Amino acid sequence: MEDRGLYFRVGLTILGGVAALLALVVWIGADTFRRRGFTFETYFAESVQGLDTGAQVRFRGVAIGTVREIAIAAAVYPEAMRGDIPHSEAARLVVVRFELFRDRVVETSLEQFRSLVDAGLRLRMASQGLTGLLYLEMDLLDPTRFPPLVRCGGRNTSSYPPCRPRLRSSSPRPNS
Repeated sequence: MEDRGLYFRVGLTILGGVAALLALVVWIGADTFRRRGFTFETYFAESVQGLDTGAQVRFRGVAIGTVREIAIAAAVYPEAMRGDIPHSEAARLVVVRFELFRDRVVETSLEQFRSLVDAGLRLRMASQGLTGLLYLEMDLLDPTRFPPLVRCGGRNTSSYPPCRPRLRSSSPRPNS
């Protein structure tokens, strides 16, 4: 009789542990489902080495989103590849898709977002210190100084925040 009670307690402990583990997985995974936000993409005509999926998107230092996908524009938009591959714009661009969290940004209509882009909303890659890891920094800049890149496939660029080049040190170039 004592063996049945022992087996019952062991079984109950195992079921409780499995239930607790399942609850933990649901609790951790629920953050992913709660974080559905606004998805955007931008284009870089330079190397994105150091920028990875999961990197933060920040507006003036405040984390407002995360990078979801990084790909070559020609792979994402094969219709944008025109005849001469070396001279095709899609072969030179990198597409970066990112999500802005709903609880971190003010909801705006597409027209309001377009007005922000027209007013100078731009993205750039910024370094997280000495590690070489990059994140996306979003800020309002002079739109005449940093005009938007042409979007792949000739589509309208106004609903996509354009990028601006990274600032590089002005080290002297070797004579050629």
